[in-house]
Amino acid sequence: MNKLLVIGRDSSLEFYVNDIFLGNFADSYPDSPLTGIELQVSGEGSHVTFDNVALHSLSPLPVVMFPAAISGDPPFSSDYSPPAQERIGPFVTQPGDYFVSYTMTNAELSALQAEYYSAPIRKEILDAVEANFKDRVDVVIVILDLDAPPQGSLPWGVNWSVQSGSVHNPTTPRFARLGSMWLMTRDGLDMGPALHELLHGFLKSSFIIPTVLASHWGFSSVGGQLGGWDKDTLVYLGNDTYQATGPPISGGSYPTSFGIQANGGNSVPYSNLELWAMGLIPDSELVSVDVAENASYIEAGEGKFTATAIRTYSPSELIARTISDNRPSTATPRAFRGLVVFASTRTKIDMATITQLNREIEEFSMRSLISWGHNFWMATGMRASIHLATASELAR
Repeated sequence: MNKLLVIGRDSSLEFYVNDIFLGNFADSYPDSPLTGIELQVSGEGSHVTFDNVALHSLSPLPVVMFPAAISGDPPFSSDYSPPAQERIGPFVTQPGDYFVSYTMTNAELSALQAEYYSAPIRKEILDAVEANFKDRVDVVIVILDLDAPPQGSLPWGVNWSVQSGSVHNPTTPRFARLGSMWLMTRDGLDMGPALHELLHGFLKSSFIIPTVLASHWGFSSVGGQLGGWDKDTLVYLGNDTYQATGPPISGGSYPTSFGIQANGGNSVPYSNLELWAMGLIPDSELVSVDVAENASYIEAGEGKFTATAIRTYSPSELIARTISDNRPSTATPRAFRGLVVFASTRTKIDMATITQLNREIEEFSMRSLISWGHNFWMATGMRASIHLATASELAR
């Protein structure tokens, strides 16, 4: 596998794939959120775009990107060697050390399905994590061993607040400051709603615009993980009737409608307002947001709705509406650590499931492009990272 460092800030940069040292990326592109970049190349293909720089290889080799570490805690020790399978309190490490498993009873699963907000298993798992793992865990991610949520009993995902303070407040304790995130299916990290639920951990109880749906963007032009239409697609049809579509999904195509609660799972990156709310872009990059007043769908599948008016909120108004204890700042951490817990009624996890989960965890947390959708690093525009592997390193 070849390795090289790339220089240049041109809109199109050509380079030869070889082992020759070309320079330091940070020297020629100082405004990048990355401190440098090392490229590893293999396989077939020739083009990729990142951070407004298009790289085109003169050979048929693709580019897989592994940027330098983003500021924050190092994700793991370079000399760390995961142990053989072991028990950590009620948890068991699994091959690859990407996650720990937790055995729940059928009765506990039934109670969760009956009333997930009050089910005791929620607190039991969180308390066990806090007792057995270091407080370096920014978010606890619980994945249920289900193909799909039972009809009408569980949402696809939910993120419960653990700390009363915001991740933007440096005095907030670190443990689970991004919440206790539950994904109700085995592919929740892969297909979603992982990006959606993780975003809730940054927003907490503060909401920035009027909305018809608490903690989501509703009928607005935010066009992100928490719903809203793409700002450039709104059309007035007359008689207080409008039509719009959601943001483009992976591959560049537009959907036929938009959601007031979510858009496209992990196929959609974080929007401008979402990036600002996460502290990943400064106030100067925030753009205005349109909000439909007294809105309701006419044809949800076609993105048609009625509204008495479209109200535009300027960047300064959006900033003023954000409560002080959740005020985002570019000083907010950009490197996070999570622990994945696989909750199952099975006492032994088969290798096919372990392999699937290991792949999903690796792809969601890696700092490089993936074949479909967006991982966390991609969804943030390569501004932030989350490390989920080497689970046993966090044991007390």
